[in-house]
Amino acid sequence: MKRLLCLLAALAVLLPRGHAAEPRCVALTFDDGPSGALTERLLDGLAARGVHATFFLCGYRIDLYPELAARSGTALRPGQAYCSFPP
Repeated sequence: MKRLLCLLAALAVLLPRGHAAEPRCVALTFDDGPSGALTERLLDGLAARGVHATFFLCGYRIDLYPELAARSGTALRPGQAYCSFPP
């Protein structure tokens, strides 16, 4: 988690500054999850800080960790797609 926060701080400093009225943001994405205890810690840390992120989940891992998949917001909304490919 400390590495993630350091990366975000570095990006905030290094990204070119736009017009003062333009909001700056960073998109966080996490791939190939969920992965048990690590995903649980990550979700706890994001929730505690009010941070949003996008998760790209693997179908077979959803079967292994259904409660974490549900917690990471996998409910499909209009415009989203779900695909499953055999491993």
